Amino acid sequence: MTIKAIRHDQTDNAPSNIKKRFIGIVVVVLVFIMLFLQINFNTLLPIKKIRAQGEFIKVTEKMILDAITNDVHGGYLKVNVHHLKTEIEQLPWVKIAAVRRVWPDSIVVTIKEQKAYAIWKSNALLNELGEKFEPKLIETNNLPFLNGPDNLNIKVMNEYKAIEAQLNTVGLTVSEFHLDARRAVNIKLTNSIQISLGRKQYQLRLKRFITAFKLSLRKHAKNIKYVDMRYTNGFSIKWKENTQAAKAENVLRGVLDV
Repeated sequence: MTIKAIRHDQTDNAPSNIKKRFIGIVVVVLVFIMLFLQINFNTLLPIKKIRAQGEFIKVTEKMILDAITNDVHGGYLKVNVHHLKTEIEQLPWVKIAAVRRVWPDSIVVTIKEQKAYAIWKSNALLNELGEKFEPKLIETNNLPFLNGPDNLNIKVMNEYKAIEAQLNTVGLTVSEFHLDARRAVNIKLTNSIQISLGRKQYQLRLKRFITAFKLSLRKHAKNIKYVDMRYTNGFSIKWKENTQAAKAENVLRGVLDV
């Protein structure tokens, strides 16, 4: 009688072992999730320090801290830096703010201040791009005064810059720039001369004024109150009171058709 040995292959138990391992992994993951959900991120690694940095002229560190201290909710992992950035950029003299976490318990704020380039309508300021900002206190500091339609502050700034650059070539500077509702341009110089350039071809009229100024008006600048450039080929002058206007007109007669 022949007895055959029956051999059980170990691979028969493989599916069972894989199943046990899978169940073990699932249990570990569930335990980890339960522990994770018990963590209070509002108290984990609490923020203890807020530091502000940048070139401070109009803005102070206290202004920044006052703006965001009450909004620093949650710990290091939970604090909303985007919200803090928005709050800081609401400060009138702050142009751009960057807020970042610094391990393990700090917030660092870096700011770039606005720089006033002109006064806008007496109650606001414009930066070099013509963007408007409104500090509580406006100091003139010999800034030019710009005025125009409410939604055209950037256009007004660009036009002002172009005219100012041309006038600077003959030593003149703009103190006031007005763009009215009809888009007509009127300016006042720091030497108190007022110039009406009108609405059409005012760049051409400005060049005509500069030419006349170089030829002869410079000599009589202190006696001139107003120059109207809204003529096809010339201009008119209103003289200050108590000046020898007739004599001046004789001198200027040769340049009126510049």
